[in-house]
Amino acid sequence: MSFFKKLFNMTDSKNTNTAHSEPIYINEKLLIDHHLSDSELACFRTFKQVHKNYLVHPITQEDYQALEYMKEFLPDICFLWSDEYGNYAGFFYRGALRGKIMILTHSETLYAPLYSSMKSFIAAVMDSSFEELMIPRLFPTDLSESYMADYPAKTPTVKEQQENYTAAKQLLSTLDSMSDEESYAQTVFQIFYIMPHEHLDELLVFFDSDNLYILQDIPYLFAFHHYQPAVAYLKEAVQKNTPHISSHAKRALTYYTITD
Repeated sequence: MSFFKKLFNMTDSKNTNTAHSEPIYINEKLLIDHHLSDSELACFRTFKQVHKNYLVHPITQEDYQALEYMKEFLPDICFLWSDEYGNYAGFFYRGALRGKIMILTHSETLYAPLYSSMKSFIAAVMDSSFEELMIPRLFPTDLSESYMADYPAKTPTVKEQQENYTAAKQLLSTLDSMSDEESYAQTVFQIFYIMPHEHLDELLVFFDSDNLYILQDIPYLFAFHHYQPAVAYLKEAVQKNTPHISSHAKRALTYYTITD
């Protein structure tokens, strides 16, 4: 995508022009303009005071302004943090996902929320194993590793389930008005990441999608939850050698514990 070229150019410029200057971090007035709650402002301020002890820091004013073009793709996001590798963390300041956190990296395009709140995100950053802003792999090479983000959520509280289901339904209602293929897919991924396990049956319909992005990724999202009703769809895709999905379905099936 074109915006990643801009991201790379922006990072190169930052490294050459500001490497030895004292960074000027985001103006707090911008946070107020984006309607952060008092508790969210307090959380941001607290981390700002100690961020030099960690590998993630508040976004600089320069980077914030350079990311203005991303509003075309992510109008509900305010980018608030970055790392030394040119990756960014964004705060959903409005809309169905309000309050959640997503990650923008050079290597992957995923607009789904990964952290349920600013507090949860900051807690993850302050964990000693947190090295950079990244999108965790659903299935890491070492399967004994714990999944580090909040979403997709396997065991949310009852309140979180209700809130996430309401948000997922709101996002589902917007799909019919979308004409751009990638925007449509990214919204579907947002839905998958927050949809409670007991409502995943409402997403089986996406196996009939003709969207390449969706067909390649949903096998793994169902497998992450070990969602058994999806197994029949995955096996059918493998048996019929369905274009775009069969190889992914075959691999996703290996992550299931299936009792025939």
